[in-house]
Amino acid sequence: MVIFRLKLGHYDHENFTIHHDSRIDSAILRHLQLIVEKILKYYPKVDSIILTGGFGRGEGSVLLSEGNVIPISDYDICVVSDCRVNKADFEKMLEEIKQGICVTQSLSIDLDVVTKGLLRQLFPDISSYELKAASKLLYGEDLRHLIPITESEVSASSGVITLCIRAITMSRVAARLHSGRLTTEEKIRAVYECSRAFTEIATALSLLEEFYRPSYSERALLFNECFMKMKVVSQSVPKLSYKVREYTDIKLWSKLDEKTPIEAFSDVLMYLKPVFLYFMSKYLQVDLRDGDWRRNAQAMYKGLRRLFLQSYITPFLKKRHLPSLLEGPLNLAFQLLNNIKFVKDLYETRKIVYLKPLLSSCLPLVKTFISASLIFYSLDDSMRINPELLRIGHEYLTKVYPCEASFSMADWTRWDTWEKLREAIEQSFQLCLLNRQKRPF
Repeated sequence: MVIFRLKLGHYDHENFTIHHDSRIDSAILRHLQLIVEKILKYYPKVDSIILTGGFGRGEGSVLLSEGNVIPISDYDICVVSDCRVNKADFEKMLEEIKQGICVTQSLSIDLDVVTKGLLRQLFPDISSYELKAASKLLYGEDLRHLIPITESEVSASSGVITLCIRAITMSRVAARLHSGRLTTEEKIRAVYECSRAFTEIATALSLLEEFYRPSYSERALLFNECFMKMKVVSQSVPKLSYKVREYTDIKLWSKLDEKTPIEAFSDVLMYLKPVFLYFMSKYLQVDLRDGDWRRNAQAMYKGLRRLFLQSYITPFLKKRHLPSLLEGPLNLAFQLLNNIKFVKDLYETRKIVYLKPLLSSCLPLVKTFISASLIFYSLDDSMRINPELLRIGHEYLTKVYPCEASFSMADWTRWDTWEKLREAIEQSFQLCLLNRQKRPF
């Protein structure tokens, strides 16, 4: 298995300018052309098709195995269109794309469909800004200038999302490592996900300390310059700056065979927790400590319930010259609507009636994030489980997702309990994504 990095160039409507191995160049170009063709086949009117994510930034990674070019990064696509297709046709389109690419079952095509009007109203999160400033036009009219977000307006709440999603992803990696049955490709992907943990550490802290840039490589350089100013984290993990540079280099240049999965995962366990505590402490203006996770969880629940949406709502009101007095009512209304939507989606997808979220004024996503973080940080570097953190994680998950009965007789020191709770968090997280996503049908 030979590993490469793809550096995407500028798309000029006639050809993709790509500077790398010709086999990879032609394969990625074929993949993107196929994606565009299938979108145009199913959507009768399309204004723009935009490549976002790692490949949109020119920082996507691929590997070459037995002659096949396999993207490690997903293909993230934004379609600007006023049209909608039914769910069955949308799923059929995605299946045709995957069959046409024909490289791996684990490749994900993340496809959002938005209208021109919605482009003008996107919240100032990291994905919205990078759609504007770190993407590539594949087809149609360039409408990215309609997105009104500036770099300085990207919400620090995006850092919360970034770190908590890393906890969910690294829990998946922990489950694979514990199974002990990884294929060569799965080992490569495990190191890739560990590398992303360090690039996202730089992302989250760049938002917190206000040196965010939409490029991983730029963030790593600025992180090195700003690291010593973050006194608490630089004193607790003084080698973090070096690790961010090292793993950013591994990810960007796909040097994923330079680390074993165990080595990379051990580094994540060592560095992600102190960064998480530092970020949350400064973001929420509370003192979170490693030895008191029940208090930490309470502080996060109280603080995120109040602040998570505020950094999105405040600029929304300012741009429309609306009074700041509306912040509280809008925050509460949005959270309650999300709770209702979550309960509805849970019933529609799982046929389960669970009304507990309706009694809370906290987003389902926030409760899932708190639980996911506690579950991941319950592991030590020997993969032993801290039963107290696991129990607290379960308590917060039951505020949003129905899993009390299945854990009534649980042994909180056992791996199968940890794995069962991790799977429940995954299910809750997928419902939260369903609750947040822009549906194309």
